[in-house]
Amino acid sequence: MRERIAKRIWLIAPALIALPALFPTILSAYKSTFATFGRDQGIYQWVAWAITHGERAWVDFREINGPLIYFIHLAMMPIARGDEHVFRVFDVVTFALVGALVGAALPGLGARKTRGHERWLWPLAGAVVLVAQYQTYSWWDCAQRESFYAMFQLAGIACQLIAQHRSAPHARGTSAWLILAGLFGAFPWFGKPTMIAFTVAQVVVLALDGHGLGTRRRRIGTFLLGCAITCIALGAASFAIGDPLRGLAILVTDVPREYRFIWARSFLELYREWGNPPRLNLVFAGLFVGVIVACLSPRRALGFVALLAFGVGTFFLQRKGFPYHLHQASAATHVVFVMGVVVAARRARAGRPAWMAACILGAALIGYRVFDDSISSSAMTSDWDDLGSTRHKRESDAYLAAFRWGDFYARDLRHAGAYIAANTGADERVQLYGMDPYLLYFAQRKSASPFIYGFELNLDAAMIGGNGARPDAEDVAWLRATASAHEDELMRDVESRPPGAFALIDHMPFMYADSSELDLRFHCPRVYDFMTSRYSRAARFGHIVIWLPKDRVASPAP
Repeated sequence: MRERIAKRIWLIAPALIALPALFPTILSAYKSTFATFGRDQGIYQWVAWAITHGERAWVDFREINGPLIYFIHLAMMPIARGDEHVFRVFDVVTFALVGALVGAALPGLGARKTRGHERWLWPLAGAVVLVAQYQTYSWWDCAQRESFYAMFQLAGIACQLIAQHRSAPHARGTSAWLILAGLFGAFPWFGKPTMIAFTVAQVVVLALDGHGLGTRRRRIGTFLLGCAITCIALGAASFAIGDPLRGLAILVTDVPREYRFIWARSFLELYREWGNPPRLNLVFAGLFVGVIVACLSPRRALGFVALLAFGVGTFFLQRKGFPYHLHQASAATHVVFVMGVVVAARRARAGRPAWMAACILGAALIGYRVFDDSISSSAMTSDWDDLGSTRHKRESDAYLAAFRWGDFYARDLRHAGAYIAANTGADERVQLYGMDPYLLYFAQRKSASPFIYGFELNLDAAMIGGNGARPDAEDVAWLRATASAHEDELMRDVESRPPGAFALIDHMPFMYADSSELDLRFHCPRVYDFMTSRYSRAARFGHIVIWLPKDRVASPAP
């Protein structure tokens, strides 16, 4: 009996992981695709629209991210055509495909060439595990920058692992897999430059692998060739859509000085905030398992362990505490758990009963964990698929009411956008004061100035700081000067090219006044005077106030 189980352990393990959770994972993932966009996804949706209508990134609008997320939304625009459901489907399916690639790569850690049903069970197990853990995040935290970074990095490590576990250094296809590994690994560089640090870790893993020095050099060179291909392609695309050197300057100079104080939390707050404790506790357990796996596995196993450590490190170094900053760490944690099953299966194959029991128990526990992740996810317990079963229904107030989120007003944004579209010319621009340029997407209008975020004009939050970091006198002086320079630039823009409308959003993050009008009056008095002298309050949609030129307003709104 023991011999029969040992012989089939490579079939039993992925079946225990994947099959019990398969249906709830599919159902949860399906329901999650009917979620609307949140603030960040909406920002990039407008950015992509603006670029397709002639605006230049980092020139005509100041956005504080690299171009990777712009490219993703640009690629999806002709496919989704504004349908958020289609974009969500793309997001989940891509994560499933990456999970299948990871699952296909893992048996190689046990020097195992899959055969028969193993060939589809291991990819299925990888897809189920990664999609199920993805479902533990809310609709707000999915389809985020960090989730796409995680996908590219996981795919890169999987390709690298496939190349490394081939028995012969010059095995057929090794170079192609290494090129793919470098190609995928370099994509996140164009999201956040700090992602280069993880690629360095990938090179170290290649250097630590077996084979002779010459072979290691060739493999590293092939990997870097893949990186170079991505850099050339995305670098050229970046210059095509804007001024990436200006964007890099914003990321390197402005972001560290202007934004790091806004979100700065203490380490204890990072742990406590946003429901992070359960996820972080699991990640810490993953680090412990990762150390054991690294000690019992070939050195090529270090790639996923390194991603886990990198994800934890970047989460705490960013000091923001947002759950979506844990995508890399949580995905890598689940992969490391499956790697532990592979390590046990490798030893169980030799007929060792303790390892056999560890393999079966570990696989069963992972299967239970991903089953529980799916059935308890916010998507599974929602009725989003019913409320938003058609594109028309996804515009209804009943559907949008299901996605209430603090200071984000999905319904108000759509109604205000439609009003602006109906009361301004197609070639007129709109000046936003708030934090949701998604409004401009619904209005199909460009920004009247580069400033699409209120916290670039009101820097109070940065000057106050958080428990994790507070500005000193020199920083405060720089922040005041920056705010003044931004107001000067905004004033020049609205005077030289008066906008067709002003859109002010109340109760925005980092803007402490209850009224956005009062906030604008205090922080940009000249712009406020310009607005009130030439425009009238035309309409209010919940938390959003629209000001139109006085000659277009019959009776001002309250």
